[in-house]
Formats: sequence, structure tokens, C-alpha cells
Amino acid sequence: MIDFATVSFLLLAGCNRNEAGSPAPEPYLPDEASVVFELSPVQGGDGSQWIGKYASQGKIARFRLEFGPAKATSDKIATDFRIKSGDGRFIPEAGSDSSVLLTDLEKALQAKAHHLPATSKLSQS
Repeated sequence: MIDFATVSFLLLAGCNRNEAGSPAPEPYLPDEASVVFELSPVQGGDGSQWIGKYASQGKIARFRLEFGPAKATSDKIATDFRIKSGDGRFIPEAGSDSSVLLTDLEKALQAKAHHLPATSKLSQS
């Protein structure tokens, strides 16, 4: 199971702010512990919803990220750095193939357990 808070922190920690206040992407330095995907805010949203896209090996995973309200942590170290955390979820988009994304995330996060592909049960008449 992937810890959503960890993934969210890594996603948000990689953003810098430029002088105009908008996110400035950092250059990507590929390594075995990274899985890079496109991420853009939902148009007209409040910043709590994002659209993600991951393409690899001819497959495309599309998903929506929804974040709940952020809460400041009460830890002394966290208050020195203004760290906030919250809940959220990944929601797959219709027609998406997430198999390669899940496999690549397992490798990058050195998962001990592997995901099981979803199976559909068809009723027989």
C-alpha cells in the first residue's frame, strides 16, 4: 500500500515558487527511486483537485488527485518549517490503464507486496 501522505509530500516538496508566485518546475534528474508524471490543476478549481497523466510502454494512466483541507502539524520541528498534512485520494479516469504506473511505483518505492490486477466477474446466463 502506498502512503498517500508521503506521495503528496514528495509531489508538493518538488515545487519551487518563482517571483510571480506560480510553481516553477525543477529539472528532472532520472533515478530508480522516481516516477515522473504530468500534473496540472483542475481549471477553475480551488487547488484541491489535480489531473495526472503517466505514459510508459505504450500505456497511459490518467487519474484525478483530490486533496482535503491541510492541517498544521503540532510537532515542534514541523512548526519551524510550517509543515501541513492532510488526506487525499487517487481516482482513476475512465479508459485509463494504470498497470504500468503501479508497477513502476512498486519498483521506485521498493514495495514488499505487489498489487493485484483488478478482475471483472461476468455473470453467466
